Amino acid sequence: MIALHDCRACVDRATVDGLDDPSAKLKLTVPCQRLGMSSRQTPNDRTPRLIKLLVGLGVFVAVLTGWNYLRPWVVDHIPLPDSVAASDARRCGIWFIGSSSIAKWRTLDRDFPDWQVHRRGIDGARISQIAARALRTNSEVAPAALLFYVGENDIAFGASGIATAQKVARLVGEMRVKWPSAPIFVISMKPSPERWPQRNEQLRYDNAIARLIRVVNNAIFINAGRYLIRNGRPDSTLYADTIHLNTEGYALWSIDIREAVNRSMSLRRIASCQNTAQSS
Repeated sequence: MIALHDCRACVDRATVDGLDDPSAKLKLTVPCQRLGMSSRQTPNDRTPRLIKLLVGLGVFVAVLTGWNYLRPWVVDHIPLPDSVAASDARRCGIWFIGSSSIAKWRTLDRDFPDWQVHRRGIDGARISQIAARALRTNSEVAPAALLFYVGENDIAFGASGIATAQKVARLVGEMRVKWPSAPIFVISMKPSPERWPQRNEQLRYDNAIARLIRVVNNAIFINAGRYLIRNGRPDSTLYADTIHLNTEGYALWSIDIREAVNRSMSLRRIASCQNTAQSS
């Protein structure tokens, strides 16, 4: 097989030696053309292709970098998961809003059988991410109630309980303006094996948020989680991992939450929604 540099050398030598026989030069040139390079090509002729490659690589890197910067903004400007259906027209829909403890609550329908529940949780989210999406979520049908479980991830990543409570209280106030008549519930921090060392900070959050939302009309703090403790520590048999609950854990966690919701809603609303749930 003829190498490219051999072709160039032979053709150039024929020219230098004065071989002006066209047929002889053609015999030397044709193999070079079959290899994709004419007899007159030089290494510099590959420069445009290299430039195109570098330009293409630069565009790819720019697009990827731009998306990494743009993605958080895009995510923060989309509504919460689980859109509200027209079947909520009787205002029996309760929105559960929060982080992964809400997102992973797949037995929510079973644990709240008398209501049309909406699991509007975001895995791994902190308060700022939840607030951005909650405030941009609209619905023609107003929710019967809003339940928030937020702030656990903020504390896990170093925020103090007091600062976390202040952020949640601000979100509650903004949601009160957005939904003036819907009761707003804030659930206390649930204990978990992995985050047990942060429990004191979680309890500071509970005390602070319970106090801060008293000034917000129809905002209720729910102290839940007592059934998740055994012998003074989180019962590991109630957790799917070291943070999130399993089916049994969610069923026990829901007891105090369900009682608080039913205690705060009007008897007429409860009866109406129970009838709707039974007929569906």
